[in-house]
Parts: sequence; structure tokens; C-alpha cells
Amino acid sequence: MRLIPRGKYGVSIWVHLMLSKFAYGQPTHRLLRDGSDYELTLSPGTLTGGLRTLAPLFEPLEEAWLCRLRSENRWHADETRWRVFVETEGKVGHRWYLWMFHGESLIHFVLDPTRSATVPIKELSGSEGGTVICDRYSGYKKLARVLEKIILAFCWAHRRRNFVELANAHPDLSDGGFSWVERIGELYHLNEARLEVRSDPVQWADFLSIGSANAQSPP
Repeated sequence: MRLIPRGKYGVSIWVHLMLSKFAYGQPTHRLLRDGSDYELTLSPGTLTGGLRTLAPLFEPLEEAWLCRLRSENRWHADETRWRVFVETEGKVGHRWYLWMFHGESLIHFVLDPTRSATVPIKELSGSEGGTVICDRYSGYKKLARVLEKIILAFCWAHRRRNFVELANAHPDLSDGGFSWVERIGELYHLNEARLEVRSDPVQWADFLSIGSANAQSPP
């Protein structure tokens, strides 16, 4: 069976190539060399051209994942630099950004030429709203302004790092900085204790009632 009309290779070959490249991270040149050991003669152009041809087949799956993600109400979001060595009209340089949106049931990645707020806005547009756990990057703040049902919860790991940096850079403020580090550490401890009893309805309810009482108590 030919997955690509008039193509030389069948479904099993393309499944192997895609798994090797995208699931197992095997570089293209190494993947082609590995294939040659099994008498699979495949040129780089055939591989890249075939992957471009197959990409539209995944669009329905992509839409289904996006709909599922938008149906949830809590997401972790982050982005990092990602170099893409292709020439794109209007794009200077090879710095792209890999965005990650982690919902309860799936993780959706978006590779985009920019770090613009339009990426998370487009990603969560159409959702019923919820909480985005993220750093303090301005793009997420714009997301919350544009999509008013979105609430931001800034990541405690980033907050902790800020206090460590403050304490190390300013010795006169180290006591206050490290005291906040200890408080955040207590939050980590309480969260671990919370997760340990999550499967037990009785202990879970007790834990929630204690947390609610502590939250209502004056500092």
C-alpha cells in the first residue's frame, strides 16, 4: 500500500521514518545511514519531501487535539528558543520559538517564528476560560487582557529563583530573600502531601478542609 501516490515506499516505511525522527529524535543523516545498512536507499530530498507531503494528513488530528485542550480549564504554558534552519520570507535569522501548552490530558506543542502573544491567544481562543500557570513573560499578561476569562497563576519555581537571585546579589536582603525561599519550600511540601492522599476520598477531604481553614486564618 502506498501512502503517497506514485511514491516508492509504503506505510510501514513512513511509520518507521516518522517514529525514528520525531519520537526517538534520530537526526536525518543518521537515520538515512541506518537505513542504508538495511539496503534502504533513501535520499535526504525524498525524506524531507515525503514528510511535507504527509503533514496535511495530520491536520484533523491536530484540530482534535486543539479542541480537547480548549475544553479544559487549567494549563501550564511555556516557550523556549528553537532554531529552524529554513528560509522564510520576511523572517530574519533562524530563531523560532517552541511553545508548550500542557493541559490535564494532553500536551500541545506549537512551533512559531515569533514569541508574540498572538500564539497563546490563538491557542486558547474559544475556550471557556481557566487558569494558565506560567512565568511573568508579557505575552501571557496580554493573553489575560485579551481573553478576559483567563487567569494567570505565576509559577512558584520562577518566584523562588527570583528570591534566590535577590538574596545572592544583595547580602543586606539575604535574610528576607531566603525566608521567602523557605516559605515556598513549605508550599512544595504541602503539595506533595496533598498529592499523596489524592486517591483517598476521606484524607483528601480532610486535607482540603485544613487548607481552607488555614487560608481563612489571619496571618
